[in-house]
Parts: sequence; C-alpha cells; structure tokens
Amino acid sequence: MIDPVVAALVDLLEQAESVNPTVRTPGEVRTVGRVLGSMEVAVLAQITRVAAASADEIARSAALPVATVNKALRSLQQAGLVESTRGPRGHLAHRATAQVPLLREAARTRAARQVTYGLSALTSDERALLEAAAPAVAAFTRALGLRDIHPDHDTEA
Repeated sequence: MIDPVVAALVDLLEQAESVNPTVRTPGEVRTVGRVLGSMEVAVLAQITRVAAASADEIARSAALPVATVNKALRSLQQAGLVESTRGPRGHLAHRATAQVPLLREAARTRAARQVTYGLSALTSDERALLEAAAPAVAAFTRALGLRDIHPDHDTEA
C-alpha cells in the first residue's frame, strides 16, 4: 500500500503537470508567438537554474540527448529566450535572456489564479490544514529542485 502522503503528493504533481501548459500558453504565445515544445521547456528550465551552461551540461542535467538540446537551443535563440556566447576556449555558453523571468512571472500569475480557484472549493478546516502544511510543501518543492526562478535567484544555494 502506498503511503497516503506520497499518494497525495503524486496526485498534486500530476494535476500540476496538467495545469502547467494552461498557465504557460498565453504568455508563450504573446512573447514568442507560439507554444513552446516540451523539449524547449525542459532545456529552458535547466538554463534558468544556472548562470550559463554548455549544451553538454544541459543535456546531462536534463537527461536529454545533446542533439535534442542543440535543436531546442536553436529554437529558443530564434524565439529570443536564450542567448549564446563563446567562452575563452571556444565553447558556447547558453543563458536565459531577460524575457524568461517575465514569461515565468506571467505563468505564475495565471497559476496563482488557478490555485486561488482551487482553494475556494476547500472548507475552512481544509484550508487551515493546508496553510499549516505550507512550509512542508515549500521544503518538498525545494527538495525536488523546483525553486522559483528569478534574476536575483542564488543558484549556489
């Protein structure tokens, strides 16, 4: 039998996965002119977690083939979401542009609306329990590596 906490968190993650495209799509269409593909989203997520990374580093951390990462990087560069510069040894370093935090903030704003809607369906007792669990949920999120991405985010923490 699965632990009830694990089951509840798996359910939460599955639901979040289904909501994620809904909250991302309007900002992506407005900013990029189209919806980003899943590989582009995965690569962009990795780039936003570090100051700059090579395609090999991104591929390793995202567990994706380098060819897939390179294709996604070209697409993200064309969309104005990634910029690349050559380092002293000639290797390309890829980093997110200033558009990315704006895109993320737009998605977070839409997500907050979705969460507020969901919270409105809870009883006051359920809401109080959830509020009490908020620090544990935040710790769980950090443990999964899903920290907020912001220009001031300390990637070394």
